[in-house]
Amino acid sequence: VDPIYYSKDPGEIFLSVAQKLKGAVLPENFDSYFRARAKKLGAGRLLDLENGEKRWLELNPQPSENPLYSTRSKKFEFDALTELLNHQDNRKTGEDREFPLSLHLYTPLSFSFGEGAHLPYLQSVAGPNMQEAWETWAEIHPGTAQEYRITDGESVWIESRVGKIKAKARLHGAAMPGVVSLPLGLGHSVYGRWAQGVGSNPMEIGEEAAQIRVRRT
Repeated sequence: VDPIYYSKDPGEIFLSVAQKLKGAVLPENFDSYFRARAKKLGAGRLLDLENGEKRWLELNPQPSENPLYSTRSKKFEFDALTELLNHQDNRKTGEDREFPLSLHLYTPLSFSFGEGAHLPYLQSVAGPNMQEAWETWAEIHPGTAQEYRITDGESVWIESRVGKIKAKARLHGAAMPGVVSLPLGLGHSVYGRWAQGVGSNPMEIGEEAAQIRVRRT
């Protein structure tokens, strides 16, 4: 497959680095390296490389009538993602003017699978990218924050049609304009003394991509 941008297979990158080391004698490309290693490991005793692809297709026949992708080419198409985004934009109506922002939910590594908030050392490293801990923060693009007169570090209400929660506004240049990102894993009503009552639960105001608004407390 020809690269779309200036990119290489990871194997090619490692080989190019190794080839620049003094005394390193390596194959010209990763394909040659792979074949040499496979033969050295004795892979050919069970399946030779030349007939490997044919044998694989025999063991794993490709579906002929029901392709994996329902696109025009029956293959993965990047423009399908563009069409999906356009579809999301078309869903917006006049009612969303009251809640013009979109909600993005993510789980910090310390709260993987919604767990970890009951452990104080994980609470203390909840948001290393924003240097936040022990409370719920809202990541907002500076341009979006300026539009709603939100300053970095102040307490704000994140509201939707089903409820509202309190969070600490944190301005971040990498945040998506028009989107408010909230971490999951906080706002427990139980779960021990280190988790109970700490922060807010974003699920109380909606799911991913819910329409919301931000206002100062």
